[in-house]
Amino acid sequence: RKAPKQWHSLGRLDTFVPGKVTTISVQHDVINGFYKSQKIEPVMVYRSSNSNDVVAYNSRCTHLGCTVHWDDTKQIFLCACHGGAFDVNGNVKTGPPPRPLDRYAVKVEKGSLYVELA
Repeated sequence: RKAPKQWHSLGRLDTFVPGKVTTISVQHDVINGFYKSQKIEPVMVYRSSNSNDVVAYNSRCTHLGCTVHWDDTKQIFLCACHGGAFDVNGNVKTGPPPRPLDRYAVKVEKGSLYVELA
């Protein structure tokens, strides 16, 4: 059965610079049958430059699951494994990925940003 989703704090919303992508490592518990372990997962957060709209992306490429990182110089998410590239909205720009980056549910409560992870 699937593990229940949990909300995890990423920090104060005002620490995320508008128009920039920030990668936050989130540590959370994973339950697999009888075993409980901890997982550290990078979450890429983009805060829109003209509002408080925030998007949190899964850092896995939708091609084969390699880790994607933000290239601030090129202003794209890059997958070093197979040449996949995604724009700031998570849409595929080049390479073999079959679909956009996956997004996490986010919410803001009392000025703090939360992301929902399983």
